[in-house]
Amino acid sequence: MAMLLRTILMACLLCTLPCTIWAQALNEIAEHGCKGSMTYITPQQKTSVADPAEDNYDIHHLRFQLRMSDTDAYISGHVMTSATAVADMDKYVFELDDTFAIDLVVVNAQPVSFSSDGNVHTAVLPAALHKGEQFKTSVYYHGHPRYADQLVEPGLNNDPEQDITFSLVEPYFAHRWWPCKQSLTDKIDSVDMWITVPTGVKVGSNGVLQTVETTGGGQRYRWQTRYPIDYYLISVAVSRYDEYSYYMHFDDGSNDSMLIMNYISPDTPKNITNLKPWLDSTAILVNYFSDLWGRYPFWKEKYGHCYTPSFVNMEHQTMTTTRFSRLTVLAHELAHQWFGDWVTCGTWKDIWLNEGFASYAQYLCYEHFDGHAVGDDYLRAIQNDVTKDNGGSVYCYDTTDRYRIFDYRLTYNKAASVIHMLRFVVNDDTKFFGMLRDYLNKYATGTATTEDFETTIESYTGINLHDFFQQWIYKEGFPYLTAGWNQDKGKTYIRIVQESSAPNSVAWFKTPIEVLCYSPDGDTTIRMDLENLENVYSFATNKIIDSIAIDPDRWLLYQLKEPTTRNYTLNENSVSIHVFPNPADNELYVTYKGMANASLILYDATGRQALKQTIGTGNGKYVADISLLPPGVYLYRIASENDTYTTGKVVVR
Repeated sequence: MAMLLRTILMACLLCTLPCTIWAQALNEIAEHGCKGSMTYITPQQKTSVADPAEDNYDIHHLRFQLRMSDTDAYISGHVMTSATAVADMDKYVFELDDTFAIDLVVVNAQPVSFSSDGNVHTAVLPAALHKGEQFKTSVYYHGHPRYADQLVEPGLNNDPEQDITFSLVEPYFAHRWWPCKQSLTDKIDSVDMWITVPTGVKVGSNGVLQTVETTGGGQRYRWQTRYPIDYYLISVAVSRYDEYSYYMHFDDGSNDSMLIMNYISPDTPKNITNLKPWLDSTAILVNYFSDLWGRYPFWKEKYGHCYTPSFVNMEHQTMTTTRFSRLTVLAHELAHQWFGDWVTCGTWKDIWLNEGFASYAQYLCYEHFDGHAVGDDYLRAIQNDVTKDNGGSVYCYDTTDRYRIFDYRLTYNKAASVIHMLRFVVNDDTKFFGMLRDYLNKYATGTATTEDFETTIESYTGINLHDFFQQWIYKEGFPYLTAGWNQDKGKTYIRIVQESSAPNSVAWFKTPIEVLCYSPDGDTTIRMDLENLENVYSFATNKIIDSIAIDPDRWLLYQLKEPTTRNYTLNENSVSIHVFPNPADNELYVTYKGMANASLILYDATGRQALKQTIGTGNGKYVADISLLPPGVYLYRIASENDTYTTGKVVVR
């Protein structure tokens, strides 16, 4: 009964009138601090680290010993790095913003000289290190962080109105508050965070709060995490917080429990009394996601929230930074603990693996707790957001600009829409959620790329997804669809023609699609494959079909150009086209009947136009010279200005 009441509470909290779902979905941009959609012509790639020499060592442990305040972003102290050389080293290179003064650099207990080039600093080792040797460095520093009073800029910020100092550094800005190596693939094995603050001030951070010690003039908070963590997920938040914490129990038949810890600013309208039902729902979400993807990965430490006034919510490992704006944001950031924290994107080009799945988790919550109608409204809202512009890929080719990395239309909404399509392609929820568990287990505590994800799920499902990833992840656009149907002599014919929104990237899309055929004698749903620009499917039936609806459950990402009608003609006056021979050597023949002025277009295996020739009108025969085409498989399309007559494949030898 207790669980039932909690579930009802969760449903009530998640529930929003369907008419507001659209606005909520599109307003998520404000919750995540993302910019609008942009298309980039020239791909650019930011290197993983600021200097290649940083890749000469592997970090094992960090110990922060810092002094901070809630009233000012000024910071002082040192950070000790324990690491192993993975190549011979004669220098230690790290990043720290040049607004800080570096007081001392110590390597293996010996002060060393160092030089600086902007934010990159090079310390001379007291003795050369060979591959496999361990070492420790400490960097002592102090100063005011860059942009500390600008809450929209990443780094270490302070809000003087609410007296809160907090870090938020994704993707490249950890150097704005601690001496670091910003490499996604070098996860830090463990972290100890010792922060000294004035009396009465609390510190929130990753992992477990070990002790709070009284020191001269203040208190020292000692946080500890023993799970591997990426540099941008290390966090700190300092304020005179109120605390609301409790232990949740897992619904998996075990007796295990976990701490849910929340630090809430008493200076905000959203105090503990107002937020308590909201925060109590966290446990329900933890159990729901654990059922889908495996138990919450950091359960031996905690999960929680630290209030900050930033417009950006951030999935810091085990303790999300948030404004407590609404429950879908809670779900999004919690889902990141699996997709983003437990398994982190291998490069920023693969950021959709973090944000796409966290965004899809929002849809899953609507669907699960509020029902299909509310979930469907939310899904349609994000799909419509994607299709408001023609271009843009899920895969992020330009990683020099954080606004492109976190483009809300592409990295969040298009990625979530494509994940939903992938679920449809797999066509088996047991396999779909099983493959996600398999992926998470395989790359647990590490990083994964898009290629890693594709390989893993193909192995698990046995489905070749190469075309799916090429078209929907790596390339741009979506299809515009036009559908018609008719019946004749006990058969129903369905014709779907597609047009790419970004034909220079993808000439045509391949995907299964469902068509719902309405009949007084009982509706029929058929599943057909879109493999060409023009697709015709027929099936035998004695039912009288009144109308059809393509993709009735809205699995796919597309726009319908016009309502489906009974306009697929089947009489003798319809166009007849025959393309031969196949395979073809030097010439390709096209015979046609009843055709308006049209062209023959050939596309190569990459989807690029290889040949275009005008055929003619009426009835006749055309000979196309293909002697200059390289051997291979080509897709042909015969189309007039207003219509596509036929498509198919031909082998050129």
